[in-house]
Amino acid sequence: MIYQDYDPFAWLYANYWGSEYHRQILPALDRVLLKHLPIPATILDLCCGDGRLAAELCLREYIVTGVDGSRNLLKIAKGNAPSGALCKAMRAGCRSAGRSRPWCRPSTA
Repeated sequence: MIYQDYDPFAWLYANYWGSEYHRQILPALDRVLLKHLPIPATILDLCCGDGRLAAELCLREYIVTGVDGSRNLLKIAKGNAPSGALCKAMRAGCRSAGRSRPWCRPSTA
């Protein structure tokens, strides 16, 4: 099952929500996780939303796959991906990401 409840207001999420979260999460990830990862490490960003975090990680030369159930948010995430970076966006429900690896299939968004 794919979670699509964010589709109707993906534009609102991308334009008016989340910027404060993203400003706070990156320094926390730097302290807790990223300092332990070699570049280029491969990162799976579950519930990637509009891809802001994935885009920043791609700029840092990590190889990132963003997974989200919202087709509309993935379209925005693909637009936010830096050109030439190793970023991919996949459509899948997070509950099923561990079963038969549906996140490996490319999005049709």
